[in-house]
Amino acid sequence: MKYNLLTLTCCVASSAFINAADVKISVDTKSGVHKYSPYLFGRNTSDIPFQPGKTLDPKAESLLKESGIKFVRLNNGNNATKYNYQKHLTCHPDWYSNIYDCDWDMSSKVMNESFPGIQAMYSFQLCGYVASSKEHNFNDWEFNQSQWGEWCSWPLCGGGEVIDLDKKEYKAGDPSLYLEEWTPEQTTDILTYWKDDLKRDMSQFIYWNMDNEPEMWSWTHKDVQPDFDPEFYIQQYVKAALAAKKKFPEIKLCGPVAGSEWTWFKTSSPTNSTPTLNGEKMPWLKYFIVRIAQEQKKHGVKLLDVLDIHYYPSGEKSEEVNLQSHRTYFDRTYDNPEANGLYTLNGGWDTNIKKEYILGRCDDWMKEYMGEDHGVTFSVSEYNISSSFEPITHAIAYISHVGELMKNNGEFFTPWSWHPGMWEAIHLMARYSKEYYVPSQSSDVNMVESYVTVNENNTEATLLIVNRSTKDAADVEVTVSGMEIADGSCKTLSLSDLPASETFVSHTENALVEGDAAISNGVVKTSLPAKSVKAVLLRSVNAGMESIAAKNDAIVYPTVSDGQFFAKCADGIQSVDIIGANGIHNESVVGNGNDFVAFDITGKGSYIIRVNSKDNSTIAKVVVK
Repeated sequence: MKYNLLTLTCCVASSAFINAADVKISVDTKSGVHKYSPYLFGRNTSDIPFQPGKTLDPKAESLLKESGIKFVRLNNGNNATKYNYQKHLTCHPDWYSNIYDCDWDMSSKVMNESFPGIQAMYSFQLCGYVASSKEHNFNDWEFNQSQWGEWCSWPLCGGGEVIDLDKKEYKAGDPSLYLEEWTPEQTTDILTYWKDDLKRDMSQFIYWNMDNEPEMWSWTHKDVQPDFDPEFYIQQYVKAALAAKKKFPEIKLCGPVAGSEWTWFKTSSPTNSTPTLNGEKMPWLKYFIVRIAQEQKKHGVKLLDVLDIHYYPSGEKSEEVNLQSHRTYFDRTYDNPEANGLYTLNGGWDTNIKKEYILGRCDDWMKEYMGEDHGVTFSVSEYNISSSFEPITHAIAYISHVGELMKNNGEFFTPWSWHPGMWEAIHLMARYSKEYYVPSQSSDVNMVESYVTVNENNTEATLLIVNRSTKDAADVEVTVSGMEIADGSCKTLSLSDLPASETFVSHTENALVEGDAAISNGVVKTSLPAKSVKAVLLRSVNAGMESIAAKNDAIVYPTVSDGQFFAKCADGIQSVDIIGANGIHNESVVGNGNDFVAFDITGKGSYIIRVNSKDNSTIAKVVVK
């Protein structure tokens, strides 16, 4: 952490010359409190070795450990669909469907040995086939020196050939030369193989994707699924889910891993892109929920634990639009400027439908078909924001998406791409947030919003405030109730105006700027420059009391005075500790075993008094007026 006087000076200057909006935020730290999932602090990564000859890079290891990250998705997205855990091979559908080495045994071992505190996610294979041989790969170097282009998605592995590049004509390869059939029973055998044969600590591998973007298979895995059938996926899903729950009861099944705003509603099927059930056309996610609800009722087994989607907002839209994209999940008032698949919600094409709230809709459908207490949480296992935006924009977007999921029963969040600013964001959230989320209200919630977390005893709180405005600074007043906070000041940690290159190195070497905010009568006052983040760290006057084993055999009186107080204890007083509201020990008064001690405190404010007898300590709170 660094103290940057120049940055602080610039912030003050910017507040003086840029229009500053007055924003009022209120929070009751005892109201609406719920524990959120720590796995929201996550990402996709390929930094964990999964190929022969690869080792863990020390810099990557340090970043993962220092940032405080809690969750990594390691299944490699599209490459997960045809992974063969027995042969340690997988198919790359975005590179001619060629077969490459891939060893999840290796990466799972690294996770157990080097990152025991981080949850890791893998995937089951449900398309019916997995990789079998590298012997028939398409020679991409001979073709065009391995240049990237749309032709890379052509399934040329297995003897395929390009007929006319300009006309996009090609002869597909023979899948039987590089794939083998694979059943739901086989794909879930990896669970017992890891547990019984490799002796993996399976508590680190609770979450499993039910394949990846299946509704897109007619595009990504056209070699075996040229015409996606929703019911085929459901049947494969159910068989795998039942087998997985039997082999690993603690598992959490995450599906359907829908790939984009378009395919939340439509599928890649060239003949029937709108799923139909009992004559009714419906969005893909609704179809999935209805069918899983039916299968759960049929089998008496919970088949879905986490409703998982992917979200790729357009990089062609402005920063302003991208900084509002988190509202697409649950905000029923938000008109999504990128709505597309949404227009097909009712089976036709209606551009008057603007309000997406896709995870809110899924919650509605699950309540309707699974019941009010369906017990399914939400996740976004892939998300992207354009690398063309500034690092502070990446940071604010990351915090906004995680914050939205914090509020709404989110389970995990793992962006697909990772840009400068994101390490700073995850570090700030993972290292400084408390365990419980508390709702807050803002007078300008879409621009200036606070994500408030408290500890279990409600004695510490972090107010994480974001200013999404790209132009205006904000003068913010936060009224805090439910927690008694002494007047004075509190510590703040800020991010703003980040440079283009990566700034996060470690917990102690990063771009966080330390400052303070004024507190008076429970109101915190602070300012945020345009496009910035500030964490306000609060401590109650009762902070520290919960960690002391106290017995009520001593009294301190009066509770309010001009500075003179008395302690009385029949067991004899060894000492009296005077502790400031900030938790700092001020002084100790020797008791010498007497049952009565008088002591004075100078300086107005709240104090914690700890009366120590021979065997016990008693805590009291007093105020010097």
